[in-house]
Amino acid sequence: MSPTSAGRTTGPHPSKALPPGTSPYERIARVATIILLAIICVAVVWPSGHEVAELKDTLGPAFLSSEGKDVVLNLVMLAPATFCAVAGWRDIPWWMWALVGCVVGLSAEVLQSLLPMLERRPSLANVGQNAVGAWAGALAAWYLLRRLHPRPASA
Repeated sequence: MSPTSAGRTTGPHPSKALPPGTSPYERIARVATIILLAIICVAVVWPSGHEVAELKDTLGPAFLSSEGKDVVLNLVMLAPATFCAVAGWRDIPWWMWALVGCVVGLSAEVLQSLLPMLERRPSLANVGQNAVGAWAGALAAWYLLRRLHPRPASA
């Protein structure tokens, strides 16, 4: 057995072995997590609340009111990030990523309240909606990973 066959490799370059326990899919999920968090950071500190409201009105489902779109987008804001984090860092418990998502959601609202030049309206309801989304994303990833990679029953 060669040294590269013992670990995972990255496709056509067998000499570039990944760290033990890291698949190419985990690397993709990690990069996606970082990109999603960067997008969230930009959205949180975007100075014009009016522009954010217009964007949310454009992105949200057409059958919902502006308030309904705001709720739905707050619910799903952190779900993709926590989903990708659970898939990317499988050695960290899924619920830890859900808690990290809750902290990110709370931090976003605190930041918006501390920086009045942002012209944003922070809300405790947004914190709760973001938390639900964070837990949903992390739980969905945990469930999917368990279904795709079932663990053998312990003796």
